[in-house]
Amino acid sequence: MLRKTKRSTPKQSGQAAIELVMSLLLFVMMVGTLLSLSLYMYVHHSFLTAAKEGARAAAVEASLANAGTRQTGVNNVADTVVDFVSGSTGITLNRNSNVTVTGPTGATVGDRTVTVTVNYAFDNPIQIRTFMNRLSGGSAEDLDKLTISHTATMRYEE
Repeated sequence: MLRKTKRSTPKQSGQAAIELVMSLLLFVMMVGTLLSLSLYMYVHHSFLTAAKEGARAAAVEASLANAGTRQTGVNNVADTVVDFVSGSTGITLNRNSNVTVTGPTGATVGDRTVTVTVNYAFDNPIQIRTFMNRLSGGSAEDLDKLTISHTATMRYEE
């Protein structure tokens, strides 16, 4: 009669659980990085488009050329930018500190330009870079705060 003998195997209790935890941690960090980058790219593109929309509005804003009504024209253009950003991202800009309208500049009628600049300190709500920095023993600085700045220039329509 043959007897079954036990094989001697090294003890590996808990190894699968540890591998699962490590894999899940890596997966969550990769998904968080992807979400963070996607959100930043979306907001970045929205601000780029807002600057272009502001420049288009400034190009046809007749009150910009007159010194007496210039501030009204600047406010109208800034409101266009603020409304676009608010509608596309939900971010509320301050038209006086985040939006700059210059122009029309230039000496020759037909060659004058208007420029719209949009600046914003974007604090990404998905704090993956800061989390990974702290996890690795780094400083507690906020690495997920990025400055977005876009400028668009168009010919002023007179």
